[in-house]
Amino acid sequence: MAGRVRKSTRQIVAKERKIRSNKSKEFIYDPCVEHRVTFFVSTNIQRIHQLWSCGIHEVLVSYHYIKKNLEGFTEILFSDFKKDETKKNLFMTDSGAFSFFNQDEAKEEWYDPNFWIGYIEEYVQWCYDHAECLYVVANMDLDGYVGREVVDEWNEKYFRPLSKVVNVCFIAHADTLGIHGDRYGLKRLEEYARSFDYVGVASGMSITKLLPQIHQIQKIYNVPIHLFGYTETLPSFDLPTFAADSSSWLMADQMGVSFHADGTNFIRLDPDMKHYRKREKHKLKNWGNGTMDLKTLVKGRNAYHNNIYGAQSWLTFREQVTKRARIKNKELGTVWSHWKT
Repeated sequence: MAGRVRKSTRQIVAKERKIRSNKSKEFIYDPCVEHRVTFFVSTNIQRIHQLWSCGIHEVLVSYHYIKKNLEGFTEILFSDFKKDETKKNLFMTDSGAFSFFNQDEAKEEWYDPNFWIGYIEEYVQWCYDHAECLYVVANMDLDGYVGREVVDEWNEKYFRPLSKVVNVCFIAHADTLGIHGDRYGLKRLEEYARSFDYVGVASGMSITKLLPQIHQIQKIYNVPIHLFGYTETLPSFDLPTFAADSSSWLMADQMGVSFHADGTNFIRLDPDMKHYRKREKHKLKNWGNGTMDLKTLVKGRNAYHNNIYGAQSWLTFREQVTKRARIKNKELGTVWSHWKT
């Protein structure tokens, strides 16, 4: 045909090779080879099953919620979270201290160390009884109520011995009482990094501002650091720690908030951002939600579909931060290599 230039075989092959090279490889998360774990917070067994339906098997449930269904959690732990390289499910729990800190008003007895002894002993015994199913547990980090000295006593009496049979994450807090000259908690974090095999950073420690120092401590002491309640996207991509957790996947149902993730950007879409949210409709169908649309993403309208949508959105976050950790966190070993039992 006149005016049409026929491409050579070499040109066609070169174009096809370029197209193939631009296609991103399928991301597969495997704790046996990864250097980062992102835990998805759940409050009950039903939500654990929702996470599983999205291919998410790294779960954090506070003992505060486990206590409400001890029999149910014992059953699911021994059937699905007992160490097994064919399942590779990871279960984390914390003491429930965060739930106490988030109360509108603290009770006077909470400042008395003796008030907590029965709770701590019950929690620690539960951890011993389920150690073979637990990837990591947290210490009783009530620094803001009883002070660091008391927490240190609890660490030595209860949690250092426990750390011989299961990972224990010792959580550093900012010096809210103002008596240690450690406003941001970095001294405490470094102290823990020198003393323990697994440490954490409490959500109230101005994490974004401190992330370069936190990552440096992880590197110097070669110790896994867990950021509690922290999934700020760009800082996490740049300086990924060994572990973090978030409950933000539940925001779709709790607040009507959805997320847009395209592999590079991760944007929070509030309910009034209708133009952007409209573009997300096709994902709902792809994720098995049938004809449901984003109008249902308001509090309490359709909890199941909202949670599935939220979990699927956060999978992109996990993918990006895990890829970065493959480069940044190699010296820490793999997630699977840190199993204690």
